[in-house]
Amino acid sequence: MVHSEVVYEKTEWHRVYLFYVFFELALGVFLGILGFSNLGKAGEASGWHLVLSAILLVWAVVLFCIGSRLEIRVTGENLEVTLGLGWKNKTIPLPAMESLKAVAVPFMDRKNRKDAWCCGPMALQISYNDDEVFRLGTSEPDVLASVLKKARPGITLEEAEASGSN
Repeated sequence: MVHSEVVYEKTEWHRVYLFYVFFELALGVFLGILGFSNLGKAGEASGWHLVLSAILLVWAVVLFCIGSRLEIRVTGENLEVTLGLGWKNKTIPLPAMESLKAVAVPFMDRKNRKDAWCCGPMALQISYNDDEVFRLGTSEPDVLASVLKKARPGITLEEAEASGSN
C-alpha cells in the first residue's frame, strides 16, 4: 500500500484469536513436556505427544499470523485496512465512500468475512461505489467516522439504529 500523510492509525486485537493462540501454545508445550518425560521409560520420546505438540504450536503461530490483528489507517486519499501480519489488505478510496454508520456486530458474525473484518462488538459500516458495503470492526466507530468525515466532507453519517435494550 502506498502511504501518503497518515491522518488516523489504530491497531485492534482479536481477543478470541488471541485466546486460541495462548491456549494452543500452552497445550502444545504441555504435550511436548509430557512426550519428553517418557524418555526414561522407553528410551525415546512418546511419538504422538511430540507430533501433536508440534502441530498445535505451528497452528498457534498460523492463527496469530492470520487474524489476530486488524490495522486501520486513514491517509489523505484512502482508508487502508490490513488483517493479520499483512497477508490480507483492503483499500477504499475516500472519494468512493458515500455513507458511514456505526453498527453492532453479533458475536457469530465477527468471523473474518469478505464484507466484514471485525475484532469486537462494534463496527463502522461503510457504503461505497454505489452498491458495496464493508463493515470495519473497531472499538471506536464514532472516532473513525469523524476522522473519515473530516478527510472527505461529502460523506453522509447515518444514525445508528436503536438496539431496543434499556
